[in-house]
Amino acid sequence: MAWLTDWNYRKQINITGQSGAGTNYQVKVLVGESSGATGENFDLAEKAVSFPSSANDSGDIRFTASDGDTLLSFWVESVTGTTPNRLATIWVKVSANLDSNQSIYIYYGKSGAANVSSGSNTFIAFDDFEWGNDEDDLNTSGGSVTWTKVRGSAFIDTARAYGGTRSARFTVNWDYDKYPEYTMPFSVSNEVSLIVRFYKNDGVGNGPNLSQGDGSNRWSIYAVPNENILYYGESETNSGVQVTPDAWQKIEIFNINHTAQTFSFKINDGSQINATGMYNDGSYNGLLQLLTYVDGSGSVWYDDLIVRKWKSTEPAYASAGGEEESSSSDDYVLGHVTDDFERGVNGDDVGGIWTNVHPTNLTAKISTVTKVSGTRSVLLTCIKSGQPHCIKMSALADGVQYISVNLLIPSTDGGMCIEMGNGSKRLLFHVNASSKSSYYYDGSWEWIGYTWPSDIWATLKIGNINWTAGTFNIYRNGWWLSAAVMGNSSEAENEIWLTTTADSTNDYCYYDDFDFYGYVPGGGDGESVTKNVIIMF
Repeated sequence: MAWLTDWNYRKQINITGQSGAGTNYQVKVLVGESSGATGENFDLAEKAVSFPSSANDSGDIRFTASDGDTLLSFWVESVTGTTPNRLATIWVKVSANLDSNQSIYIYYGKSGAANVSSGSNTFIAFDDFEWGNDEDDLNTSGGSVTWTKVRGSAFIDTARAYGGTRSARFTVNWDYDKYPEYTMPFSVSNEVSLIVRFYKNDGVGNGPNLSQGDGSNRWSIYAVPNENILYYGESETNSGVQVTPDAWQKIEIFNINHTAQTFSFKINDGSQINATGMYNDGSYNGLLQLLTYVDGSGSVWYDDLIVRKWKSTEPAYASAGGEEESSSSDDYVLGHVTDDFERGVNGDDVGGIWTNVHPTNLTAKISTVTKVSGTRSVLLTCIKSGQPHCIKMSALADGVQYISVNLLIPSTDGGMCIEMGNGSKRLLFHVNASSKSSYYYDGSWEWIGYTWPSDIWATLKIGNINWTAGTFNIYRNGWWLSAAVMGNSSEAENEIWLTTTADSTNDYCYYDDFDFYGYVPGGGDGESVTKNVIIMF
């Protein structure tokens, strides 16, 4: 199956279809940044490089059809919570026929991904009013919706917005010929839904006010001074639902049947109200009417107006599959590399996946003197003080990565250093030969408040490596430091270096049970290696 180029992870999303849903149905999914996100359908285990930060921000999330690489349009409605437990509410336009069950994919884990969230590409009609300049008349129609002025004036307003930087402002005007009233195309169908955000000043007497007709009958719904929501048929009917003034609210209108003169609505995703009765007139045929009437004072702002497909029983998220990983380049594959050094005889060169870069400055020998498990480890010994020295292995500095290794550092004459770089940033962790103090290097040595134990084996883990942010986490036998910082350096590009210190000749240390999860040379065929690996820090 195809894989979306440059994305490191994906999950399959399974959707329960419904008869009559058809193609291009918009399905809502609740995506968690981590398992700590409240209300999630599934989460990305903190592996999104840039999880959506706000409404209409895609971050590095993408959706594809079941073939794995046909991109699907989507729109991020909202992001709630705080990192690392944020929740993104996302609408995905599924191209497959949802009369039956279907699957799509969510991809994540790519640095530098552009924002592709688009309500206009996802819904039948959409306007978030993120166009024009402050005080532009709404009939400028700078978005994907064409607005027609009936009377008065409504304006683009940068003073208030639900998700972005703008909304549409309708201000009360007591002159009947000048109160703001506008229309936009809205298909007559019982298989569409209208969603809109609104903000109502406390003093507004009639607004928000929405209406639509089919040439014979017209539904109408509006808020009045006591904040009750009314709908109008042969007479005004109090729905028993109130709105909160001076706060953003959401209304959804659906199940519209002009022939039966019925419709349903919800405020802020609350209980469904079934309304009976409509105006018996021919106005606003196939048009949505927005207005603020001649009553009270103040304004109503509208934002994130959506017209979407709707069925009484909707296609819905069912489940998500396990995480899959793929190679990030043609030359590397995602792999799990281990080395327990159980080879050769005492005193043999290390070999295996390792290259001794400076054999005149360093020896790297298989040793049977001490080990964590098995019978062998590797002993690194400095033979020329003050000179560069290391053993190295190739590893692409991109995507998911963690490093685990056991260390034995002597109480005298020895420390260690581990490095990895991407050509511009370098991860570096160091234990001082004399004091055994632990440091990372971000341009200067930063003590992390920990003294490494001497003459015993201890485990070092490095994870949550973020090359974009230049941060990583350090873990040592139950103690960890969050967000150590990388330094700027071209050294160790796409390599992992292991060293001992070089303060004096004969500085030494032992390494055993090396474990790396990430991208390693893969023979250039670009074949992905999929593993279900749980990494815990």
